[in-house]
Amino acid sequence: MTAGTARRGARRAAWIGAGLAVALGGGLAVIAPGHAAPAEEDVARPRSTDTVARQTLQQRQALDGTLGYGRETTLAAAADGTVTWLPEVGAVLDRGQQVARVDDRPVVLLHGTMPLYRALEPGVRGPDVRQLKDNLAALGYPVSGDDRYTAATATSVRAWQKDLGRERTGVVQPGDVVVVPGPVRVAGHEAALGGAVPDDLVRVTGTEHVVTATLAAGDRDRVAVDGAVELGLPGGRTTTGTVTAVSAPVAPPAEEGAGGAPPEPEVTVTVRVDDPAVLDGLEHGDVEVRVVSGERADVLTVPVVALLALAEGGYGVEVVEADGSTRLVPVQLGMFASGRVEVTPEGGAALDEGDTVVVPS
Repeated sequence: MTAGTARRGARRAAWIGAGLAVALGGGLAVIAPGHAAPAEEDVARPRSTDTVARQTLQQRQALDGTLGYGRETTLAAAADGTVTWLPEVGAVLDRGQQVARVDDRPVVLLHGTMPLYRALEPGVRGPDVRQLKDNLAALGYPVSGDDRYTAATATSVRAWQKDLGRERTGVVQPGDVVVVPGPVRVAGHEAALGGAVPDDLVRVTGTEHVVTATLAAGDRDRVAVDGAVELGLPGGRTTTGTVTAVSAPVAPPAEEGAGGAPPEPEVTVTVRVDDPAVLDGLEHGDVEVRVVSGERADVLTVPVVALLALAEGGYGVEVVEADGSTRLVPVQLGMFASGRVEVTPEGGAALDEGDTVVVPS
């Protein structure tokens, strides 16, 4: 056995006996003491190696997320009467479609931001009139592009009412429509067929799959709108997503009978799946949302398993020279991430990108 081989065997034995704890891919692997030193025929085998790399390391925090269609809201109608029809759960409703029927008359979905609060009829004007006219134009009815409800507007409204099967009055009442910002998906019913119109008709969500997760408000700066995240899907699949919204902090409800300090406020993070095709028919499920919790840019890294515990304390790596000989380089450790660790050579030793280091076989 050569002197170099003997030194390597002694170093590996010292490493094993030291009980080195190293981070491996976010977990913690502990090399326990008490193993025998490698036999001569073992250490003489060809060495496994890896390369010193210069890269950006990122640590990620895993959040428990849920795949669905986002936060539910309710739709209300200012109509009086008996509920005679409701859309199916899961149906997507867009502009001009029915949200419900009351006394067998349709309550219609329009796009906008201002709920209808008054009757719209000839002689009135305002942003609610402009909103109605924008919807009529989008549905193919001729209107002028202003905020005045004119006789011509009433003519277009009567044509719309005829197509809906409603009485052609030329007047739009608050109970005739429900205003939402865009298409919605029916998540559930609040009203009951045959019952009086309640405060809310249906529960709705957005129409696209999203992932939602909660994060402690104190960690709010770890996510940003338009920021990228990794997603761990059911079945072990992974994909990427983009943060679309971060809510204001909200204190979660305290557990009944629980004492002590109140729960820490949380924010809700909403994530759009970048490639919806990867969901492959998934409607709902648990998703792991991995957000960056720390980053070190442009640093030298080695595989965590390349670290050696030095007899004098600290850690080092075994660098393979061009002629096959090795040298021990003491290093200071930095961030651990994804099975690699940031290293800085100490004591004037040289360690460069592209150097070869020994790793356990």
